[in-house]
Amino acid sequence: MNRPIATYQRAHQQMPDNFLQRDGVQMSSTFATSVHNLHWQRPSQGHFKCNVDVGFSVATNRTGICICVRDHEGAFVLAKSISFDVVHSVHVGEALGLYHAMEWLSDMLFDNVDFETDSKTTHDAFHAHKDDVSEFGHMIAACQSLFTNQFTNSQVEFTRRQANAVAHALAGEALL
Repeated sequence: MNRPIATYQRAHQQMPDNFLQRDGVQMSSTFATSVHNLHWQRPSQGHFKCNVDVGFSVATNRTGICICVRDHEGAFVLAKSISFDVVHSVHVGEALGLYHAMEWLSDMLFDNVDFETDSKTTHDAFHAHKDDVSEFGHMIAACQSLFTNQFTNSQVEFTRRQANAVAHALAGEALL
């Protein structure tokens, strides 16, 4: 089976379930805020959203990364999965996933990208700009450097796992 086509088909099948449908529904601001955090949100006009997630399998000794890119209309643009024959720590794996997403889109000269990760630790470290000599710290520093040098109108955001469902589902399949 051709992996990019299979990845595209799975991503395309997952997408309709991840759009927030609010037309004609009255919600309190508290409820709307919690719903907003649990569903995938489209990027602004002219931007792309890149969802990244990582899966780990101790049984097969693998780390799998999935990257899914959609446009401002929510339409699928690209998807990629990568797997490594090593189980990284969760923090290092999530930072590695963000780095690979940035590297891939940078190589294709993308800009105006909203990167989303469901790793609060990765998100917070990316924005903290602290010196950290650990493996995780080096991965974050590499992400920051790549981001600063290659992306001018972009951001790195945190999202709940529920709003990152396409990348989450495909990351598990990258382990196969």
